[in-house]
Amino acid sequence: MKAIFTPQNSTDIAYSYRAEGDVLHVTVNGVEDSFDFTGMPDGSASDFETALEPNPLIQATKADGELTITLLGWYGNVPVQGEEETDEAFQDRLAEYELAKTEREVTI
Repeated sequence: MKAIFTPQNSTDIAYSYRAEGDVLHVTVNGVEDSFDFTGMPDGSASDFETALEPNPLIQATKADGELTITLLGWYGNVPVQGEEETDEAFQDRLAEYELAKTEREVTI
């Protein structure tokens, strides 16, 4: 499953995404929900019922049998280097933060 992450700034959202085939498992602030796209025909959907707040699903599109989900990808404050953290480790965290601020496509 492909995912397109649309960046959204928030310092109080904890989330995770996991895919099993065409089933997307989502956790937002400790609340879990699953979205089953098995059997979805080619086309798109954008109205998803969920208990997740906020709802991270923007759109699901299937083309030639390939599923792409557009999701919110939250990021928080700019990282600050810790006293015991190496420059290299900090630069890695900073690069991850900068990546989270861009729309990107990944396989999940």
